[in-house]
Amino acid sequence: MVSTSVLAFMWYGVLGVVRFRNVDLSLVFWPSSEWLTIGWRTTIRGIMITILSVATNCVLYAGVAVALDILVRRTARYITPGIARS
Repeated sequence: MVSTSVLAFMWYGVLGVVRFRNVDLSLVFWPSSEWLTIGWRTTIRGIMITILSVATNCVLYAGVAVALDILVRRTARYITPGIARS
């Protein structure tokens, strides 16, 4: 979803609106978007780099989700022992 939004903003040339103060939010939510080249949608090389960047972003979010799941389950065991028994 994040990758699609950033690519859509890039497609229409309005990526600059994804800023909060001096922070580029597209880099916060999709760090590998820095890999994108000028020909991200027109050249074979650019398309392949874009696909790799999107895949990297998905793996990054999956890793964060797994880490948060483990953290929540371990924390829940200490708080209420009956909840996290799966």
